[in-house]
Amino acid sequence: MKVYVMTDMEGAAGIINSDDYCVPNGRYCEIARKMVTEETNAVIEGLIEAGADDFLVVDGHGYGSIDPLLLHPSAKLLDGKPLVYPFGCDETFDAAVIIG
Repeated sequence: MKVYVMTDMEGAAGIINSDDYCVPNGRYCEIARKMVTEETNAVIEGLIEAGADDFLVVDGHGYGSIDPLLLHPSAKLLDGKPLVYPFGCDETFDAAVIIG
C-alpha cells in the first residue's frame, strides 16, 4: 500500500506556539523538528503494521519541519521550494495522512 504523508509543524504534538517552535530562530525550532519527525515516524510504524510499504513524506512547513537524518528509512522525503500543488500527490496513492 502506497501512502502520502503531508506534514506541517503547526498542529503537531508538542508544538505550542509558532514563535518558539516554528521559525528558524525560535528557541525550540530544532527540538520541534525532531518532535515532528518522530511523530511522522510513529505514524509510519503504525501504517507498516497495517500493511503499508511505500511512503512519500511531504514536508509542508515553509521553513522545514522534517529532519531527514531522523526520518524513517522506509520513507522518501519531498522537501524544498517551490512545492507546488498537488505536492507530489496523484492517483497512485492508496491513502493519505496529514500530520500537523
